[in-house]
Amino acid sequence: MSIVVHGLARRTSRRRMSVRSAGVGFALGVAVAGSAACGTGTKKEVAKTALDAMPKKERLDSFEATSRVLDEHPEFVDEFYAEARHHPPLFDRFIMNAARDLKNKEYAEITAKHLVANPDSVEQVLVTSMDYIAKAPSARAAMNRAMISRAEEAVDIITDDPATVGRMVEAGLLVVEKKPQARRSTVLAVQKNRGRILAFVKEDPALTKELGEQVVRELVKDKPAAEQALRAAKIINDNPVPPPPK
Repeated sequence: MSIVVHGLARRTSRRRMSVRSAGVGFALGVAVAGSAACGTGTKKEVAKTALDAMPKKERLDSFEATSRVLDEHPEFVDEFYAEARHHPPLFDRFIMNAARDLKNKEYAEITAKHLVANPDSVEQVLVTSMDYIAKAPSARAAMNRAMISRAEEAVDIITDDPATVGRMVEAGLLVVEKKPQARRSTVLAVQKNRGRILAFVKEDPALTKELGEQVVRELVKDKPAAEQALRAAKIINDNPVPPPPK
């Protein structure tokens, strides 16, 4: 096997090929000789020896040349991916680099394009990501920034399904009840949007009546507060205008 590899390297040298071509030829020679005459363990050692012996520039040229071939044969990429999945260190490193590059919109769009074509994968990625994001402050902050930038889109998606709307409202109330910061933020948001909230409630007479009854029950527990609220609503007038004389 070594004779085949070195013979290929010598022939490449005699033909005065470029360093890049020599690297590619050398790598291909290793692969051919290894697959023809070696077991899996020996193939690994031969490939490792060849790659370790290459200068970095030559190794990168070999990778680049291989990438050009893979560009023209996507089925080879599928085969390589299938094999890479059986090598956890390789696969983890590849995904790590890909995840880091997703900060670039160009790469994020490529990933999103393929992800949305696989709904089961969308669900699994969202569920698993949420589990990890919940434990990482920097990731939580990043998710908040993303939600702010796509708030309408997120709400539009969530409101497609009544069950999702119900669960999100329930979850929101549960979190607000036990998280003081969430309570303060919610109160501020309600105050800022109270006009629209009241308009929403008034569109449903039954809901208006029910909420009104609940508010009145709470108000009567505190008479001064109730009187203040009635005066603010101009239901109680401390300076009534006298009726005109008859």
